[in-house]
Amino acid sequence: EFEDLTFWTQDPPMLPPSLTLYNQRFYISQTRLPAVCRHFQLLIDFGTEDAASELLSCSPFGGFKNES
Repeated sequence: EFEDLTFWTQDPPMLPPSLTLYNQRFYISQTRLPAVCRHFQLLIDFGTEDAASELLSCSPFGGFKNES
């Protein structure tokens, strides 16, 4: 089951918005559930747009937790 991440901020957040790219930063913490997982699946849905869309980069950031 996928959870929608609908709230986003400009990326990078400390600089003015780009005039040529549509940059978005999503936070997993908006789901209010712990973000602990064994594997990670990412679904990117561009919807039904008339214009062509392109993903330039995707950078999930996280850490490791020892299960001992």
